Amino acid sequence: MRQAEYTRSVISVGGFTKLLNLVNIINGDFQYIINMDQKSGTKTKNPILKQIEELKYEKNYNEFGEQMLLKLGAEKIGNDKFIGKDCTVYEMKSTGTKLWIWNWLTLKSETNSGGISINLSAVKIDEGGRISDDKFAVPEGVVLNEVDIDDIENRMREENK
Repeated sequence: MRQAEYTRSVISVGGFTKLLNLVNIINGDFQYIINMDQKSGTKTKNPILKQIEELKYEKNYNEFGEQMLLKLGAEKIGNDKFIGKDCTVYEMKSTGTKLWIWNWLTLKSETNSGGISINLSAVKIDEGGRISDDKFAVPEGVVLNEVDIDDIENRMREENK
């Protein structure tokens, strides 16, 4: 399993503006979230692998993808076209999020929660090109902190008993 998302964003809150240059790489057993401007990030176990194990008996990829969304609390609310692609639209009321999904890629998301709006949109899809392997590797010079999500979840459960 490999996935790489390269995101350049502008966050504006009040009169404050912040530019973000982030990379989210899933490659095999690990996920890396990297701030390219600071050359730092985190390394965690791939969180999707746990969900894959729980849903491994689903019949096909589409059913698996939908089961993952439903497990996260999403509800299918319709269909819509976005950047020329026929998308299925899901809503996660608990987080105030709507997702436009095409071929199990999120092309657009809108989140409105606690007075804050976050909108993400794909601007282009290149279906014909081959992606080079270096896009799935941590860039040189990046300092990573390893985070054990399972340990954090276990500690939180113990504290909440």
